[in-house]
Amino acid sequence: MIFAWAALLLARGAGAANTPLASGSSISGLWPKHGASAAGATALEVVDGFRFVAAAPSPRLRRALDRYAGYVANQKTLWTHQIPGATLPLEHIVVRAPDDGAPPAYGDDETFELVIAPGAGSLRAASFAGALRGLEAFAQCTVRLGAKVVVNSTRTNVTGAAPKFAYRGVMVDSSRHFLPVPTLEAILDGMAASALNVLHWHLVDAQSFPWNASFDETLVRGAYRPDLAYQRADLERVVAYAGDRAIRVIPEIDVPGHSAAVAVGRPDLVVAGGAADAGAAFDGSQASGTLLDPLKEETYAFLAALFAELRGVFRDAAVHLGGDEVQFRCLNASADFRGRMVARGYDASCPAADPPKTGGNVCANGGP
Repeated sequence: MIFAWAALLLARGAGAANTPLASGSSISGLWPKHGASAAGATALEVVDGFRFVAAAPSPRLRRALDRYAGYVANQKTLWTHQIPGATLPLEHIVVRAPDDGAPPAYGDDETFELVIAPGAGSLRAASFAGALRGLEAFAQCTVRLGAKVVVNSTRTNVTGAAPKFAYRGVMVDSSRHFLPVPTLEAILDGMAASALNVLHWHLVDAQSFPWNASFDETLVRGAYRPDLAYQRADLERVVAYAGDRAIRVIPEIDVPGHSAAVAVGRPDLVVAGGAADAGAAFDGSQASGTLLDPLKEETYAFLAALFAELRGVFRDAAVHLGGDEVQFRCLNASADFRGRMVARGYDASCPAADPPKTGGNVCANGGP
């Protein structure tokens, strides 16, 4: 799968696939697999000045049409031979697809119908997402042979049915390995070429806080370096770039555990006020023992401000909060926490301390 994805991007330089259509009744090279048929041995030549025609397209559909016209015209060739014989011209594709400008969402209608025929073709879709899937299918039906870009059959029909899986995602982890924005955009281009529609962006974890959050400028101290951090404009750029490709972006902020990087800038928010596993000494070989302190009102004010800023940047209905590997022994070692349990009628000896881990996992307050 990874090799196929890389081959698609290499072939077109920045976008569509280059596998040619087989002559006759079958089509090879479409990814993902769609219902498709081809007829006629005379190839269609995508003429100079080829364009997509759409009545009153939305701004992002207009950008998509321009982008795919560029993909088709500027693709590289994987074959040295020329197209044999005469060709028929392909001058434009008429695109009919509504677009209300809404951000990508779970369950978007991705169906389309594509017809490629001499002179003109047509693409009908029920939504912007469906139009993008159809544009990608068209780009994959074209190939450069010598000096010409062709569709290697006289008439081609491609039907994009509703996908089996509405969530088709890739996760990136920029908290453990910082990824510059152009790298994220390249990943999104590859996702669009493979009809993937969710970027799960693991933005913050114990290893680093690579985000200069405007609600608290001390948090970015938890980044690996000052230059390895995203500004709000960077996040908005990625979200917009993804939206132009019908890709949702779901951010992940791991809480209440895995909070060592938060504690670098805000040590007052974590249990016992310190982070034994933060900074250069923490190599990530064990679970972070630093967690947000549930007894402090400041913790909830911090989370409210965090979620408010996320809501202002990310347009998806979902956010991922991690929630894993909360180290109970750090809570058990806190006199304040045990006192709160006793005051509320809980047995302060429960839950039992976590079993020891290889290499140890010292709590922020130095407890067992």
